Amino acid sequence: MIHGWLPTRSALAKREYPGTTGERCPHCKVKETTWHALGQCKHPASCQARDKSRAALDICIEEGAPDDNAKDWLRWIYWTRHGTWCREGAPHPPGGAGPERGERDADAVLAANVSDLGGQQIWAGVIPSGLHGRLVVKGGMSEDKASKLIAKLSKLARMASREVWLARCKWINENGTNAETRNAWRTAVRRVAQNHFMAVGSLAAAKSMANPQFEAWRQKVVP
Repeated sequence: MIHGWLPTRSALAKREYPGTTGERCPHCKVKETTWHALGQCKHPASCQARDKSRAALDICIEEGAPDDNAKDWLRWIYWTRHGTWCREGAPHPPGGAGPERGERDADAVLAANVSDLGGQQIWAGVIPSGLHGRLVVKGGMSEDKASKLIAKLSKLARMASREVWLARCKWINENGTNAETRNAWRTAVRRVAQNHFMAVGSLAAAKSMANPQFEAWRQKVVP
């Protein structure tokens, strides 16, 4: 799964139920973007899915990384905390204190690239620049083995995103929030479109209203 368009509540709100209420994560009460749903939402089911996926990554790292420093790097790249993938609060990257200036510079480039990518792209399977060289030059891996390890980690990251999304869809649909919000919005559209006192003459006119404007009308006709 590459993190492109997903039917999050903020995405659906643009065409299904305008206004700030419909775009919020039912659990966290903030705007549900793709990254929030996959990496930030603190619903127990989503956190559990991330922890389970991270456990599979840890096994891959433990079995495939050439040395302890490489393991530290890989765990830092695929950072998790309290069941989320937010990099806020992550420790400083490993390395940076080696005797060779070239090695320190390479570590700094790798760390900067990970920070630039951020958790959203890392867990979409994007490989940070410099990781392959770090495993080969400093870790002593062959280029072939390093490539295979990186490819496996990338695949596990993509699978993790998929599992988190499936968990999210399951719990969010179980509580009926999406259907309830969508049905309330459609009721509002129908009533607004039919209400001559509000000077909205058609369903198309109601749908074309700006989100804040529509929200104000909706609250008048649908409690």
